[in-house]
Amino acid sequence: MPISNKVVQKFLDKVPWSEITRKAENAPRGSRLYPTRTPVKDKAYNLRIDAGSNTPAGKEIVMQANINAEDKGVREAAQEKFTRNPSQSHCWTEREE
Repeated sequence: MPISNKVVQKFLDKVPWSEITRKAENAPRGSRLYPTRTPVKDKAYNLRIDAGSNTPAGKEIVMQANINAEDKGVREAAQEKFTRNPSQSHCWTEREE
């Protein structure tokens, strides 16, 4: 079962992008940017945003599925993540102007 567009859009509508951008500047790769790491928020938000790698184009911001998400499609996607090649992960890169 894939992650529905509705679940993703609901999450993205809540993201405080200016705060995420500020936090990402100095965050080490893999650290949680949004939401804060709690079992209740992991379940309710379904998805999360982590700091990615520094690239020549800027800092990666990685959206990931939470393994204990409320949504079944998100949970299944998170479980699949542990069995596939990490180079197949999807991420967005903030470009420096």
